[in-house]
Amino acid sequence: MGLLDRDSRGYALSLDLLLALIPLTLVLGLVAADMDNLMYQVQDVVYRGSTERVAADTMNTLLTTSGNPNNWEEDVSTLKVPGLAKYDNATNQSIRYYLSD
Repeated sequence: MGLLDRDSRGYALSLDLLLALIPLTLVLGLVAADMDNLMYQVQDVVYRGSTERVAADTMNTLLTTSGNPNNWEEDVSTLKVPGLAKYDNATNQSIRYYLSD
């Protein structure tokens, strides 16, 4: 019976533990190998969002203002901010979303 008592003690690195570490090691290796692709996708989303925001701001400025000065198309050298909205001389304001003639 002494042989069975000595054999029933646990081992620090049993076969079950080693078999459980294999899938964990594979998953960590795959994640580490694919990290470059994940970082590229994150950068792509950030840059695309930045570009879309700049485009939307530009479109908004062009359609809601008549520019600075408001008659900039007559002398382009004085242009500070371009705009395409119609300028109403009676109210001295741009008419938003109405293009000038």
